[in-house]
Amino acid sequence: MGAGLPGKKEKLQFSFFNHKKHFGKEYLAFFKDYENLKYLNRPEYMKKINPNLLKEYIDKISKSKNDIMWAVHLNKELVATVKLGQIDYYNGYCDLGIMIGNKKYRGKGFAKIICKYVINYAFNKLNLRRIEGSCISKNIAMNKTFKNLGFKLEGQMIKRNKIEKRYFDRNIYALFRKKK
Repeated sequence: MGAGLPGKKEKLQFSFFNHKKHFGKEYLAFFKDYENLKYLNRPEYMKKINPNLLKEYIDKISKSKNDIMWAVHLNKELVATVKLGQIDYYNGYCDLGIMIGNKKYRGKGFAKIICKYVINYAFNKLNLRRIEGSCISKNIAMNKTFKNLGFKLEGQMIKRNKIEKRYFDRNIYALFRKKK
């Protein structure tokens, strides 16, 4: 599975995340970078990361019928992970989460390309009708990505998430499948 980069021959490679295949130094390095962690709102990750805690998380997702996670590579280098989570097949929605964990790929439009791929998967393979996403108001890049992808701001949870001893609002977005 791949997604092309504008003006480039290389393609991003998407594979379903599997701890035996993808859980290694590259992935663990994502969790040693403060810029990756501060917006996750997972205080347990802000301390020295426990690889067993991450393995448990990955195993739980891998076994879940309501979560799908991908590893995204470019030229065999891990760029990001992306997840459709809490998939509700009955009501037709899920949430979307992404981490451009490799800092050399941040700020270059990869989040938008990667999200487009999983949005297409959610709407066309899973036949969902709605994708939800949220991020801290301070996370300018993710707020911009959601808006550029056509997500609409549906609400805001005031002073919900703490970063560096300050509380920030959490923005709630949704994207609906276009009617055919």
